[in-house]
Amino acid sequence: MEDMYRRYANLAITIREASAAQKELQPRIVSYVKRHGEPVRKDFGTFTVVEYPQYDYSAQVKQLEAKLNEVKKLEREAGVAELKSITNSLRFISK
Repeated sequence: MEDMYRRYANLAITIREASAAQKELQPRIVSYVKRHGEPVRKDFGTFTVVEYPQYDYSAQVKQLEAKLNEVKKLEREAGVAELKSITNSLRFISK
């Protein structure tokens, strides 16, 4: 059982390190792909740039969102909201 935990921990650390390396490379690759046209095909895969727009909403919309979240919380607490599902997830915090 100890080996299973150690393996999981090692994988989590490897994933974290790989993710950091990807984030470091991503801006250069995005720049290259945009300059040279999409898609960039390699023998190991294809690179394309995907845009995810982000918006800053007005104070009115932010107030409506806050009110909606408040009403949702009240419905959960009162038992009016119907529980759709519960998902289990494992949290690992490395030393």
